[in-house]
Amino acid sequence: AEEDVVRLPEDVENNYEERLSEDAPIRREDSYATVTLLDPRGAEEERKYGEVFVSEARLHVRGRSSVNYPKNSYRMELLIPDEQDNSLLIENKVPLLGMRKDGDWILNALYAEPTKIREKLAAEVWLNMNKDVQTPGEAAGYRVEYVEVFIDDTYWGLYGLTERIDAKMLGLTGADETKDSDRLYWSIADENQWWKEYETPETPYYSGGYELRYPDVISEPYEEWWRPFRDLVRASREDAVADREAEFGAIADINSAVDYYLFYQAVTGVDNVIQNT
Repeated sequence: AEEDVVRLPEDVENNYEERLSEDAPIRREDSYATVTLLDPRGAEEERKYGEVFVSEARLHVRGRSSVNYPKNSYRMELLIPDEQDNSLLIENKVPLLGMRKDGDWILNALYAEPTKIREKLAAEVWLNMNKDVQTPGEAAGYRVEYVEVFIDDTYWGLYGLTERIDAKMLGLTGADETKDSDRLYWSIADENQWWKEYETPETPYYSGGYELRYPDVISEPYEEWWRPFRDLVRASREDAVADREAEFGAIADINSAVDYYLFYQAVTGVDNVIQNT
């Protein structure tokens, strides 16, 4: 996977900017800023109420269909000068608002949710459903804490500061050989995905509306890295499968699939059906 390998097709990479409103304060490209976070509770065990956290950061707009909204969500990476070379900025890992120690965060705009309740409630429901699951991270899912956001002295309303669902949270491990590596596929399409294009991926990291996010460097043959996802799509969707229950059960964790189905019924996750499911 040399540097010149294309990760995403051009039409997938470059269709954000035209959707953003003209007055969007942060665009798709990185914006550098100083972030100040006031935690009115502080660390309760230390009784440090009203702590103020300050860090350098870079932010950019995230999401696909949601970039059309007048209030955007952002990915926020906290930065700190390298002790060895102050001209370099490195990841600033801190446990914001009692969540995991990290330098990579999401500011979720909660725009399509008038009550601003469902995102946080859903995250807590999932954690409670999986509280006995052991993971290398601190939680079996992401957490959400409310923050009020100002950008350049303009108030942008209530946001949900959330942990990212990534390789670190999932405890993924990688290897050069496909048989020894975990994989993370990510839906990035905002229209119906093309379900039968996995024999020959459009790029090594992208096929039919999905991106291979982990490992972030893969070896040839690239098609083999897509085989588990291709098998899952076949077992789930294709009419030619003779014994769907047996084929799906051989490659999927049935209990997890049932848990997820119950979860998005409970939280009315109708917007999960295309991308997240």
